[in-house]
Amino acid sequence: MKTRTLASLTLLVALMTTVWVILLIVSQAGAPPPETLAKRVALIRNQGALHTANYLNAGLLTLANVALFAGFVSYTWETDRLWSVVTLAFVPVYGAFNTLVYLSQVFVVPGLIQMHASPETSALAEVLLGLVVQDWAPSAAAFVNLLAYAVLGIPSILLGWLLPRKNARLRLGAILLAASGVLSLVALVGLGVQNAALMSMTLVSGFLYLVALLLIGFRLLRRPE
Repeated sequence: MKTRTLASLTLLVALMTTVWVILLIVSQAGAPPPETLAKRVALIRNQGALHTANYLNAGLLTLANVALFAGFVSYTWETDRLWSVVTLAFVPVYGAFNTLVYLSQVFVVPGLIQMHASPETSALAEVLLGLVVQDWAPSAAAFVNLLAYAVLGIPSILLGWLLPRKNARLRLGAILLAASGVLSLVALVGLGVQNAALMSMTLVSGFLYLVALLLIGFRLLRRPE
């Protein structure tokens, strides 16, 4: 029963990840990436409910990922308690960082955009938006977002080793999970050296993560222990 519950949680997170990808594609379809912060702010204003739905889902997805990794740690607990605890130690950092980043796009950014429209507060709002807007590469929020995924990359790599020790049928999914973690770390390095190709590895990491969850979820669901 515990294995089936973990399988259901894994597939739920995979579904939420798929929704996030679809919303992201829809929000960026038909328009080139804004070259200036002012154009980025205008795009956010025009997207309205789509922007809100995208980041609400991303915030909920972050919390679901925290729950999922806690479930994985519970699953591998009897196999190796020490490394299971080490795995879990990084997850709250990821959860706190990404929840703050994503939900700030829903509850903070719209207010700053309103301030930006007022001549009295426009200059201050522009500085704050430059720090807070997640989908703007030079922003602090973009850095924290990449840092959060890099932190999650560490338990992903550890689970790539722990999960097959618990259940050999999970090996392929675990390998892809570990690979997604490695690429998240590579993307953070890319941000540090300002290499766009390395930074783009975060997209590949997300794809591998989704495939890994599908493989792990269906393996657990098909033949539970």
